[in-house]
Amino acid sequence: MAEVMGVAHKRLRHLCGLAKAYRGINQEQLARRLGRHPDRLVPGNGNPKLDYLLALSRVLDWPVSLIVSFIGAETPDETQHAAPKDRRDFAALEAASRESHTEGRYQEAVTLARQAFAVAGTPDERVIACIREASGNDGLGRYAEALAAEQRGLAESPTSGELRRQLESNLANGYYTLWSLPEAESLSLKLVNWYRHHPASTYKDRVTDAFALYVHGNTLRRMAAMGPAESAVRARDAETALRKSRRLYVRIGREFKQDWCDGIANTITGALIHVEVLLGKRLPLEALREIENGLDRVTDPADPRVGDWLESCAWWCIFGCCIARQYLSDETALQHFMAMFTDKADVIARRLDNWALRERVFSMEYASYERVERLTGRAALLTLDADDLEALVGVMGRFPKFGPTGMKLFEAHVATMKLAV
Repeated sequence: MAEVMGVAHKRLRHLCGLAKAYRGINQEQLARRLGRHPDRLVPGNGNPKLDYLLALSRVLDWPVSLIVSFIGAETPDETQHAAPKDRRDFAALEAASRESHTEGRYQEAVTLARQAFAVAGTPDERVIACIREASGNDGLGRYAEALAAEQRGLAESPTSGELRRQLESNLANGYYTLWSLPEAESLSLKLVNWYRHHPASTYKDRVTDAFALYVHGNTLRRMAAMGPAESAVRARDAETALRKSRRLYVRIGREFKQDWCDGIANTITGALIHVEVLLGKRLPLEALREIENGLDRVTDPADPRVGDWLESCAWWCIFGCCIARQYLSDETALQHFMAMFTDKADVIARRLDNWALRERVFSMEYASYERVERLTGRAALLTLDADDLEALVGVMGRFPKFGPTGMKLFEAHVATMKLAV
């Protein structure tokens, strides 16, 4: 702990030095701006208060988040000190990171990937390490950190085109997950067009091609559902991309005996039901009944596909919520489907520890809460148990755009608890 505090204190002194250089001011002038004594410009414990950070932010013209990130950046731990320095160890570290990820030890996978990056001897090796680090962070639900690792990998040059395309598809999915839809659309479309003119021939490229189409189709589906502007065009393009993606995943699964492909293909089938409703090819109530009937597909816990199929069923629930919210006018039917789908999706999200699903469940539950409030003119009752509150806080930290919704859910919970006293 003392070592970490010492590093933070040193970094704060560096920031103060930068601030003086940037503003062309001396120690006393900076002290006045920071509200400190010139001889005690930096807090001795390296733990500045908010007013200090805000003042330093104004002097440097840096966002507070960047200052905090700089002060609290990772310091080498014992594991990192022990990291091999011989670049021949890269393969062993990368393989260990991959194994840790497969076994669900995501934090260990991230640590090993960073060690692999440190000993990597070529740009391609550093890209592979970034892919491994991003995968581990994705498993932890740290999507912004996964995004940062992918962006770091894309800064490497020169690199294998195959690896670069894989990283770009992962980055596009990261944008999609965090609801940065224009960025997801642009990057996924770039990849879709590239494969249109350069058909995939290797296993890795074939998977990347299918994934880019998956991200592109789902991004357009979300955008089509959000508003009338060009919604029909987007929905048609989403249908085209998703149908092709599903065909590719089915082929890859059969040729290479990859069961996980069936789970993704099933997710796409659910997404296509939503798209067909958007296009007027299906009646909303008919689509909802099909989704309801399709939720019984995972019945055998011993089935090796259960994880993939479980996740796909949860996404079917989310697609069902989207359809119900947008198209059902009968309040009883709407609340029936919303309650059923959010309950089932929540159970699966908890079992899989999937933060992207948790974000969607909370967003759908808030939509139901808001609708009741709008129709009745008074706040709806909302009670969150300890597990719900823990999950809500986790989602708010992982999805910045969810923050305002999360605070409204928490405030509704607090108001309900006060009424119950």
